[in-house]
Amino acid sequence: MLSVQGESLVGRLVNVTGDHEVVEGAVAGEASIKGQVVGWAPEEQHCMVRSFGGALLRVQSASLAEMEEEFDVLWPEGDNLRLLGKEVAECLAKKMHCLVQTFASYEVGSQAMEMARKRLGWRRFPKELEPSYLGQNAQGKILWLPADDPRREVRSPLESCDRLLSKLASGLYVECQDTLSFLPDGRSDALLWLPPKSQKEEEANLRQQERLGEEHVRDGQIEGHIDFVQSRKVCALYQVAGSANVVLHSAEGVPVHVALRRGQVLLFRHDLSTFSHEGSKDSFAMLTWIFSTGYAAEVQQLAGIIGKEADVASGVISGPLSPVNPLTGKTVSVMSADCMLAGNGVSPEEYWQMLVMGTDGCRHLSPVRWDPEAYFEPDKDIAFGKYYSNHGGFVVEEYILGFDAAFFGFTDEQASMLDPIQRNTLEVGYSTLLKAGWNRKRLGSANIGVYIGNCGTDWSGMKPIIPSELPSVSAEMMAFRLSAMSAHSTSTRLSYTFGMTGPISTSDTACSSSLVATGEAHNAIRQLDPGQKNITSSSGNTEHALAIGTNGLLGPFSWIGLCGPKMLSAKGRCFTFDYGADGFGRGEGTSGIFMQVTHEEPTERLAIFCGTNINQDGRSASMTAPHGPSQQECIRASLREANVTPADIRVAELHGTGTALGDPIEVGALRGVMKDRKVPIMKTSAKSNLAHGEANAGMAGLVKCVLMLNHHSVSPNVHFYCLNPHVDMNGYPCQISGELLDLGSNTGYAGVSSFGFGGTNARADIWAKAQTGFRKVRQVDLNMIENVTVRCPKCLGSMEWKSSDAVPSRLPKPTGQGRRLAHCVRESDNYDFCSHCYDGSYLFGQPTPEDPMPAGTAYIKGSWTAFSEFEEMKVEEGAFTFQVRLGETRLERFYIAMQKKEEQAIFPWHASGARGVRVKGPCAWETGHYFVVDGRDDEWPEGSLVKIKAWVEQRLNERKVSWEMLREEGGPREMPSFSHSYQVVGSLTQMKLIPMKAVRGLRNVFEYTTRLGLQSLETFHFMRDYDRTQVIYPARHLPRSSTVPVRGPDAGGTESFFAISGRQGDRLLLRLEVSDAHVTVSASQSSGTRTWHSQEGRMRKRFFVAGSSWDRRIAMDQDADHPDRYFAQVMVVSRTCAEEFQILLDEDPNRAIFPEAPRSTSGGSMVMGPESGKSDKKFLITGYPGTTFEICLDLQSENKWKTVTWRKLAEEAPKAIAF
Repeated sequence: MLSVQGESLVGRLVNVTGDHEVVEGAVAGEASIKGQVVGWAPEEQHCMVRSFGGALLRVQSASLAEMEEEFDVLWPEGDNLRLLGKEVAECLAKKMHCLVQTFASYEVGSQAMEMARKRLGWRRFPKELEPSYLGQNAQGKILWLPADDPRREVRSPLESCDRLLSKLASGLYVECQDTLSFLPDGRSDALLWLPPKSQKEEEANLRQQERLGEEHVRDGQIEGHIDFVQSRKVCALYQVAGSANVVLHSAEGVPVHVALRRGQVLLFRHDLSTFSHEGSKDSFAMLTWIFSTGYAAEVQQLAGIIGKEADVASGVISGPLSPVNPLTGKTVSVMSADCMLAGNGVSPEEYWQMLVMGTDGCRHLSPVRWDPEAYFEPDKDIAFGKYYSNHGGFVVEEYILGFDAAFFGFTDEQASMLDPIQRNTLEVGYSTLLKAGWNRKRLGSANIGVYIGNCGTDWSGMKPIIPSELPSVSAEMMAFRLSAMSAHSTSTRLSYTFGMTGPISTSDTACSSSLVATGEAHNAIRQLDPGQKNITSSSGNTEHALAIGTNGLLGPFSWIGLCGPKMLSAKGRCFTFDYGADGFGRGEGTSGIFMQVTHEEPTERLAIFCGTNINQDGRSASMTAPHGPSQQECIRASLREANVTPADIRVAELHGTGTALGDPIEVGALRGVMKDRKVPIMKTSAKSNLAHGEANAGMAGLVKCVLMLNHHSVSPNVHFYCLNPHVDMNGYPCQISGELLDLGSNTGYAGVSSFGFGGTNARADIWAKAQTGFRKVRQVDLNMIENVTVRCPKCLGSMEWKSSDAVPSRLPKPTGQGRRLAHCVRESDNYDFCSHCYDGSYLFGQPTPEDPMPAGTAYIKGSWTAFSEFEEMKVEEGAFTFQVRLGETRLERFYIAMQKKEEQAIFPWHASGARGVRVKGPCAWETGHYFVVDGRDDEWPEGSLVKIKAWVEQRLNERKVSWEMLREEGGPREMPSFSHSYQVVGSLTQMKLIPMKAVRGLRNVFEYTTRLGLQSLETFHFMRDYDRTQVIYPARHLPRSSTVPVRGPDAGGTESFFAISGRQGDRLLLRLEVSDAHVTVSASQSSGTRTWHSQEGRMRKRFFVAGSSWDRRIAMDQDADHPDRYFAQVMVVSRTCAEEFQILLDEDPNRAIFPEAPRSTSGGSMVMGPESGKSDKKFLITGYPGTTFEICLDLQSENKWKTVTWRKLAEEAPKAIAF
C-alpha cells in the first residue's frame, strides 16, 4: 500500500501491481512494472505512470505499491541536463560510480539491437588491448558507430540510443571541472557490444582475434590505445537490452557489484578503476567514454621542446634554426608589439599594410597643431628664424590628441595639460602589455621594467602659464604640470599608472634613443651564463621588460632649430639611398615591444632577441658627424653577442636618414662588416615611409623587422629612384629594392641600426619565424622529434611522452626516422608513471633498459668537504658504500663519479635530489644535481653516521642510491673534522662575498665587524662555502621583527636579506652560530643587539595561498597527524567565477609552488617549486561566487601531479558577495 494518496503521489516511484491501461508505448510484460507517477486525475481517481520502459500508463491508485530505489539518479523530467549532470557528478565524486535510471523505450532498445545485428564490420579487439575497453574476461564482438551529431534529427532506434548518451555526456561536461577536477574534451564514438549467440560463435570469434605484433607498433595502433587509456576519465555503459552483472575494482581493492538492468546507464571513473561485465544471453550494451586531454595540449612546453627541436618539428626547412643560449637554455623573446605611426600605421597590422603598399606616410602640416603663418618661410635661403619644411610624418591628429582620460585615471583638466606623447605612451604601452596577456589587474605590483626613448617635445612652449591666470591655478595642478611636461616622467608615469614595480629608465640620445632603451631592457633581463645575476628590483629578478620609443611634433620651435643648419629636407621626406637626398624629414609616433625571458617555446612569440649593443663615437671629426669605425664596432659587438656570423643577417634596417653625408658612411660601415657573403643582404629603411621618427626611429625600425620576418618578406623602399653616387656598392652583395621581396626562407635574422647625432650608436639583432603566408611554419608536430619526453610524476626522471617508457641515461643515436612510437602495453592500464616506477607486467613488448654499468671504481664528492675532493667508495656485497658524518647544518649533498670523471657521474635526474628521485648515469654531470641527505626532517642529530649505498637493480639495470643513519649507542661518537667557511654579502659589503672570522674556542661560530655606511638601512645575508645554493637568510625579506625565523642553508634565499639601521659610522658586529641545524644570527651595535633564530623539525615551514582576487595571502594550516600536509580554505569572489593562485613558502614569490602548465586544474599538471614562480603559471579554481574550496598541499605525495589539489566544500546557505 501507498503511504500517501491523491496529488501527493506525483513524483513517487512505484510498482504497478494490478490492472492498468497503456496510453502510450508498450510494456514488456513483466509481472511488476516499475516507473514514476507523473500525473493525478481527481475526477477518475487514477494516476498517470511513466514506466522505466518508456510507456505511459493509466492506473488506479489501489494497483500501485511503493518502490525502493535501485539506482542513484533518475533521468529528470523534461531532459533537464544541467540537473542530471550535477547529480551524476556529485555521485561520481562521492563513490566513483553512478547508476542512472532512464525512461528509454524497451521497444526502441529491442529494435536497436536488431539493427545492430544486421550491421557489417563486427570484430574483436586485439587480445592484449581488449580488457582496457571491455573489462576482464569479456566475451562477444564490438562495432564502432559513426560520431553522433546532436544537431541532426534522430532517424533510427540505434541513433536514439546514441543520442541518449550524447545528452548524458553534455550534461556532465558542465560539472566536470568543478566537481570531478578535470577538463572534459568530448566523448568517444559509441561502441556497440553484443554477446555471442553460442559457444561455437565465441570460439570462432577467438580464432579470428588478432594478437599484437610489430605491425601494430608501426601503424600507431598501440600508441592510439595508450592515448585512449591516458585520456579516458568516465565510462558510460548503457544496457540497451537484456541485463548484466558488473563488478568495479578500484585501487582500494574492495569490489563493487552492480546489477545492471535494461534502460539503465552505469557511469564510473575508468581512470581510477577497472571492471568486468557478465551479460545475459539477450544482452546488448553501448559504451562511450568522456575524455580529458588537458595535459597533452601542453606537451610542447612541458616536454621541454625548445630551440632547434621545435624548429624542426614546426617544419622549418629553410633558414637558420632558433638561437637558444646553450648555457642557460633561455631566450629573450618579443611577445607583443604595438605602434601609433604616420601613414595610419596605428597597429602592427596597419603598419605592415602601409609598408607593403610602399606608402608615403608624410603629409602637409595640419593647422590644428599651430598656426604656420608666423613660422613658415618656403624659401630655404632666406628662412632665418623660421622653418622652410612644412611636410612630415605626422600621426593623424585624432590619435595624437584623443585620449581616454578616465580609463587612465586622469581628470579632463589633467589630461589637457599632459604632454601628448605621455598620453600616447600610456596607450601604446598598455596595448602592448595587453597583447602579451597582462591586463590592468595583473599589472598591479608586476615586476616589469619600463625603458623609454624620449627626447622631449615643444609641448611646454605651446602650453605656457599666463601670469594673469596664475591665481586660478591650484597648487596641485602646478605640481602636476611639472611632471606632465617633462620627458623624464614618461616612464615613471607608465609604471605609476598601472602599479608596476620593476626598474625604469628614460634614454635621450637623440636619434638612437629608443634603440638604446631597447638595448638597456635587453641587458637587464638576459642571462649569458647560469651564475650571472639579473638586474634586480625590490620585487626580485626582472624577467619582463617593456621598451618604447616616442616622439611628437607639437610645436614650431624645434623645427626652426633644425632648419637653421639646413638639416631638414625641403620636401619633408627622407630620400634614403637616393640621388636626391637633401636632408631628413621629421616624423613622429610611438611604438613599443614587450620582451620576456622564456624557458620554453611559447606559441605567442613574435621574435627572439639575439644581441644588442650600445657604444659611443668618442672624439671623432665632430660631435654630430657620423663615425664609420664606431658604427662597425657596434654592429660587430651585437653579432658577437648573438653568436651569428655577418653572413647570417638577411635583412638590414638602416638608420637611413636620407642625408648626403650620413647614408654613405652608414652603408660603408655596414659593408665593412657584411661584405663577405654569398647571399645578398637586403637593405631597407622605415624612414622612407615615415620620415625620421627621431626618438622613435629605432623602435619603428625594430617593429618593422619583426613584421618583415613574420611575413617572410622585405618591404619596398619609398622614394628610391637612382642610387646616391656616394654610396659604393661595387663588389658588395646587396639589394635595395623598390618593390616587395620574398625573403626565401621560413626563418631569418634581421638587424636594425640607429645612430644618434651626438655619437651614441645602438644595434639590435633578432631572429623570427614566418607566421603567415606560404612560408608559414606550422604548429609543432611532435612526430618529427625522435625523443619527446616528459617527467615521471613519481621519480621525476624523464619518460617517453606516450609510452611512459623510462628514458635511459644515455640516449641512443638518432635514427632520423621521426618519433619513436610506443611499443609496450602494460597489464594494469597505468601509464601515469615511468617503466622504472611501474612494477606490473607487460602484455606486449618490454621497456628499454639502462646500459650495463661500466667497470671501475666509484668515487664520491660531497658538501662535507665543500666539494673539494673525490673520496673512494668501498665495495660491499655488490654495492658501492661510503660513510660520512652529518655536519652542523644536518644537511649534506653529494654525487658520485666513476674513476673521478665528471663525464661519468651518477646523480639524480631532478635537482631536488630527494629520496625517490630516479638515478641518472654514468653520464656527464648536470650542474646543481646533487643527492640531498636532509637530517632535519628525519631528526638525525649533528655528527650522525650516515651510510650511503649505490648499486644496480637487475630489473632494467636501474641505478639505485640510498642512505641511512647507522645507530650508535649513546649518540654520535664524534663530530666532523672539516672546517666550513661562511661569508656575508649585502649592501654592507657592496654585494661582495666577504669571509667571516671563526671565533677562537667556539665551534661553528663566526663574526664579521664593520661600520655602517651612508645608507640608513643596510642589508646582509650569509653563504656557506661560497656556495650560492647554501644561503642563510630571513623567512621574510627585510624583517622588522626579530621573531622572523632564519631559513637555510638552501638556494631559496638569494633575494631575502636581513636589515639593520643606525647612524653612519656606527660599529656593527654580525655573529653567526650554526649548531645541530639551529642557526642564530645576531647584529650588535651601540643601540643594542637584535637576534634571529631558526626553527627545527617539520614544523619549520610556513605556506601561504596567494590568489588573484584575495586582498591578503591566506596562511595554510599544518596537519598535526601528517606534518607534510597543509590546508587552507578559500572562497571564489571574482565575477569571472575563477580564481588563480600560487602557494608561497614564507610569502616569498621567489619560493613559489606552481603548476608546470598554466591555469592547471586540481591534480591536472606536474607541480613545480618552491622556486622563482612564473607569473603566468598558476592553479585555477572555478566556481560560482561564494563557493568555498579547501586547498591541500601534500609535500610527500607519491604523484607530483597530486601535490596540490582542492575540493569543493559542502554548500551552505548562500553568502552575499559584495562587488
